[in-house]
Amino acid sequence: MKSNDKLVRASDTPNVDDLTYEYSRSLTDGLALQRTKTAEDVRFARWDSQTSDYKKHASALPEGQQPFPFEGASDTRIRITDHVINTLVSTLMTTFQRAQLKVGGTESNDISSASAMTNLMRWLIGTKLYHEIRREAELLAQHTMTYGWSAMFVGWETKNGLMPVKVTMDEIVAMAGEAEDGSVSSELPEMIMDAAQENAVVDLFMAQIPNVKKRRARKIVKQLREEGEADIPVEYVLKNTPTLVALKPYTEITTPPETTDLQKARVIFRKVYMNEVEIRSKINDEGWDKNWVEQAVSTAGKSMDVNDISNDFSTVPGDHVERRDNLIEVIYAYSKQLNEDDVPAVYYTIFSPLVTRESKTGKPLFAKHEMLPYNHCQYPFVEFKREQIRRRLTESRSIPELMGSFQSELKAQRDSILDRTSFETLPAIEVNKRLGMANRIGPAVMLPVTKQGDYSFMKPPSTVATTAFTMMELIEKDIHEYFGINHPQIPPETTSLRQQALINNWLTVWTEIYQQMFQLCIQYIGPEEITDITGVEVPLRQDKNLPDFILRFDVADMDRDFMLEKLKIIASQIVPMDVGGSIERNKLIEKLVRGMSPDLADEILTDQKGASQKVFEDVKKEIGGMMLGFEASYTENDPTAGMKMQYAQELIERNPKVKEVAGQDELFSQLIENYMGNLQHSVQQQENSKIGRIGVKNVT
Repeated sequence: MKSNDKLVRASDTPNVDDLTYEYSRSLTDGLALQRTKTAEDVRFARWDSQTSDYKKHASALPEGQQPFPFEGASDTRIRITDHVINTLVSTLMTTFQRAQLKVGGTESNDISSASAMTNLMRWLIGTKLYHEIRREAELLAQHTMTYGWSAMFVGWETKNGLMPVKVTMDEIVAMAGEAEDGSVSSELPEMIMDAAQENAVVDLFMAQIPNVKKRRARKIVKQLREEGEADIPVEYVLKNTPTLVALKPYTEITTPPETTDLQKARVIFRKVYMNEVEIRSKINDEGWDKNWVEQAVSTAGKSMDVNDISNDFSTVPGDHVERRDNLIEVIYAYSKQLNEDDVPAVYYTIFSPLVTRESKTGKPLFAKHEMLPYNHCQYPFVEFKREQIRRRLTESRSIPELMGSFQSELKAQRDSILDRTSFETLPAIEVNKRLGMANRIGPAVMLPVTKQGDYSFMKPPSTVATTAFTMMELIEKDIHEYFGINHPQIPPETTSLRQQALINNWLTVWTEIYQQMFQLCIQYIGPEEITDITGVEVPLRQDKNLPDFILRFDVADMDRDFMLEKLKIIASQIVPMDVGGSIERNKLIEKLVRGMSPDLADEILTDQKGASQKVFEDVKKEIGGMMLGFEASYTENDPTAGMKMQYAQELIERNPKVKEVAGQDELFSQLIENYMGNLQHSVQQQENSKIGRIGVKNVT
């Protein structure tokens, strides 16, 4: 039987009408759009009838309604939801910054390449994409906490640019002299200087210089002939790196309602707004269809869906600026489809719901359609759900959903306290009925009275508002306990458990992101460039399985006092007990330094192999200097003395030149003896320190 799903089979020409229908369908996922708006209203404390003085007024209410409990009553904005979200986002960003990344090979012989993999990823994360990753990581956390879920787009971006390069006639003459006689290059100087051959030179330049127009080529020829030099635009690679984009649900990423897992979705839509320069540059950079671009440019400022950015409420009060005037809506549709051999692959189509067919021929219009060229064969998306309670992608509750009741209760208590304070500060005034409202009451106003008691203050409530304060404390405690935020009345163990669960979920998402980034780097960065970046000449093969990426962070390490105490215990108690050498001290030092300061660790730490190599090179330099008669640099209690002694003995034994000089040069022999004696003293000092702690010397 033929399938009814029109997205199952791949084709050279996509059905833009079907994609437009699926895109429209993805925007009608039940009450998703309403949930999004409600979440923003709760977080940003927005509701109808708000006024600029934060009070309730009848003028802001529908006709016939009166403010409760009175005109001018308190209408406080409670920002507790925003506070909870920002606190949790800060926690996630701290762990993101301080988590220790480890890359492990999938086979036993991958150990040598694991160091290169780690260096490559640390270069990407800590140097090349540092600012982009931090910005998008925070957006991913903000979106997920606000809407319950979000996704990160992981792609590869290549941008070309033009830079002017000055070329002189002398340089052209020199190149002509090196060219073969009779070739175009050998005759180029004479052709440039001959005005009659200007058109031929213009055509030559247009053929040789990418993207140069005829007018620009003619200007270059005239400048070379008349001024002896000219600026020639040379194309170069402006950007060739992974790109990360955190996507806001239902605004920047949508899926059909039946989607449970992004990697199993029938189709995923990513919406991007571009200006005219961006969209036209895609013709050269990525091969977009020029005809589609021309028609898409004419749709600037328009959008087909109701959830476009002009309807996306700003977080800034009173921001009513139209924000799409010069932007063009572009949709990327990613779909897993079967080819003619029933082999699945990810295909993507770039289109606009506003430009689907040519007006004259009815031919489908799209910017680009092809198989996604990424070797990992996955959708270039990784989702982040705030909680895992059901499989469906959208069934993850946002913090505003959970906080709505708490925030409403806090607002009620806060408003009641402020309203009570207003009564206590200026109680209602009792006026004798016969006086009515004939007289205006105010400070220093003279009021005519006929008898005592015509005017008097109403007695304010006599009890203290302890109930409201108690309720506010209980609500805030419940909030902190529910979301794992530190509170003096909540056991730290309870808070740590909740924080660690959230952090583990967060770091798992980033391991998936890093896996896709790594695979793209292996695919698009050449071996020589990878060697320059990593400093390790180890080939990283594309045909192997992805390495295992591990991100770890202990929430207790955010407590600086606890961290320092842990370091003291390890240094003063655990390390001295390690008489059998069970502790790998290089790894221990690396872990402790990275736990204290990941940024500093990347600058001061080297891998174990690199550290050993450095010690070996230092010993070679010392021996070379002593052969020339220079005294070695002596170190007190050198922790690497044993390693240096071993390397020195190997160099002396294996190098016949060193052995020859040692047998003939008395000064060199004395210098070597002193050098080895200094190292032996350090070794003995370390041994004595161990004996002093354990009371005996090892027999074997």
